[in-house]
Amino acid sequence: MKHIYLVRHGQSEDNIDNLRRGPEANLTPKGIEQATVTAQRFEHERVDKVYSSTYKRAQDTAQIIADSKGLDVGELPMIHERVLPERVIGQDRHNSKIKEIVLNIEKGWVEGREYSDQTESYTDMLKRSSDFYNALVEMPEEYILVVSHAFYLKFFITYMLMGEALSAYGALSAVYSMYMSNTGITHITIDDDGKFYLKQWNDDAHLGELK
Repeated sequence: MKHIYLVRHGQSEDNIDNLRRGPEANLTPKGIEQATVTAQRFEHERVDKVYSSTYKRAQDTAQIIADSKGLDVGELPMIHERVLPERVIGQDRHNSKIKEIVLNIEKGWVEGREYSDQTESYTDMLKRSSDFYNALVEMPEEYILVVSHAFYLKFFITYMLMGEALSAYGALSAVYSMYMSNTGITHITIDDDGKFYLKQWNDDAHLGELK
């Protein structure tokens, strides 16, 4: 039986000012505190390996946790946040033009359109989720902690719960209905037959006043 702890990164700059920074957003001082108390949360829990996406805010969160356990951080390139076009990077996510761009991308998911504008399609997200699950199944470790991102993790969990019944509309509806705290912990298991179970969603009790 594998136990996997899926952790959203700590609070980052773009969580505060709502600018879409892409891969390079840094943790805020509060985000560093959140990562530190998350490390304390796992002080008496078994963790065999820590993995992170390639984005800086996730890597820095993972490193704080891994250091507390005397572990190295491995990279999983398929668990980064969803890819949006370059023209939205550095822009306010609440700007009406930026919101319209993202909305049109999501409409394209529902309508089955593909993109060439450095934009990730629904099919791309499905493949990344499948690749992630297959990677987890193949890992030799039994207790694994993975630091990733809110949109991607919510999509992945929805994909695992719904399987072939999932649609683009259903995925987006689920993602925007699910709340995930910075450093919220989701516990899943995979049994010896490859069966997925969601054991706990967005445990953020360790944060206290840092929520």
